[in-house]
Amino acid sequence: MKEKFLIWDLDDTIITTYPEFEKSNTLCAEIISRELFGDVLQVNDILNRQRMIDISLIEKYGFLPPRYEQSWLTTSAEYFKEHGMMSNDALQQEIKEVVQDIYIRKYENVPGSVEVIQQLKNEGYSMAILTAGDEAVQKRRIEQSGVAEFMDETYVYPYKTPSTLRTVMDRHGHNEYAMIGNSLKSDIYPALENEIMGIHVVRDTWQADHYEIDLAHPLYKPVQDLSEIPNVLSESKEFTFK
Repeated sequence: MKEKFLIWDLDDTIITTYPEFEKSNTLCAEIISRELFGDVLQVNDILNRQRMIDISLIEKYGFLPPRYEQSWLTTSAEYFKEHGMMSNDALQQEIKEVVQDIYIRKYENVPGSVEVIQQLKNEGYSMAILTAGDEAVQKRRIEQSGVAEFMDETYVYPYKTPSTLRTVMDRHGHNEYAMIGNSLKSDIYPALENEIMGIHVVRDTWQADHYEIDLAHPLYKPVQDLSEIPNVLSESKEFTFK
């Protein structure tokens, strides 16, 4: 029997991205609020509007940069229209610069991510990364994180589904798999649908990651810290991986 194959999510599993998006979101909301109202008192309302628009655009754009930028430009246009004003070019450019910065900045690693991945590699696990987003952006982030050398392969899709996970599994032909990630919808649901272990790295995250799953499923393994993963794997030999 071939060794277990671990498939890792990237964002908010290996590197920390959600707090960075929240910072950029707040900056964009403040830009709009100050221009329209002269203060930042409307920031929360603007943030709520953008989140709904952003999620509504996932089906069209996936998790690619144009979706995020469009969500903020649409939010800005709606607010200005509702208040009888026209959004000026300078303001739109300021928003675009804030949005684009999210794709070029360097992100901090989740504490312990490199150390845990190196430990698992030393223990004989083969690994790959399956992430959603722009291929060039995501592969640069993987290189910057320092985990590329431990991975057999990296896969980038506009979004992740049970079928994309199955595609990755079929390319490697192992007998045992586990998916490790923070998103119930993009990581754990696909794992359980494919009858493989889903190790859920519990994190605060945005609505698009939420999903109703069977928390009593024997292949659902929640962890609060990455350091728990080696023990979860070693103690779960009684579970059948498909």
